[in-house]
Amino acid sequence: MLKGRTKSSSQPNPIYISFFSQPETSKHQPTNHLTTTNATMQFLNTILFATTSLAAALPQYNGLRTTVLPAEYSWCVENWHAGCDKAGCTYNFNVSSSQNNIYPGFKAYCSGTDTGYYSGCEILESASSSGNPSVAASLRPNTGDGIATMSVSLSFTDADTGITRNISGWHDASYNAFVAPLQNFTIVPTEVFAVL
Repeated sequence: MLKGRTKSSSQPNPIYISFFSQPETSKHQPTNHLTTTNATMQFLNTILFATTSLAAALPQYNGLRTTVLPAEYSWCVENWHAGCDKAGCTYNFNVSSSQNNIYPGFKAYCSGTDTGYYSGCEILESASSSGNPSVAASLRPNTGDGIATMSVSLSFTDADTGITRNISGWHDASYNAFVAPLQNFTIVPTEVFAVL
């Protein structure tokens, strides 16, 4: 029901909408509940239609685990450096890959701490027909066994299909700061997720 309020200023009258209160009636005017019910039903139908239309217009997210990776697809980790001190454990390295079909080529610099959460890497170079890649890395918290379990994740959207892929791979490296030279190794991605 619409209610207007008048003011003695030059500002426009605000309109207040109340959907759940009974209409104001005087003793001399009969209440028409049928009109109120129709207006309420029209409002509810409009809301239902708008919600359904919005849901249909939103992209449909369907996280699918797929195992489709190019044969011999891998990432090269160079200059791996990880160490711990009283403040915690840190890592830094470069990671790169050549372009392979829809999978973008990239070179990125990654650094962070052993939180177990992914941190974004700085993209130094990229070659892709699918748009700009996003690279992130993580290091699992140190358990004291000398193994630095790290992960790299690549995310990109295929320009032809609009499918976003996230590919991850793990490697058990070592905490080499102060005790060994920088390390180089290869990660073979094993986890692929696609968002359709």
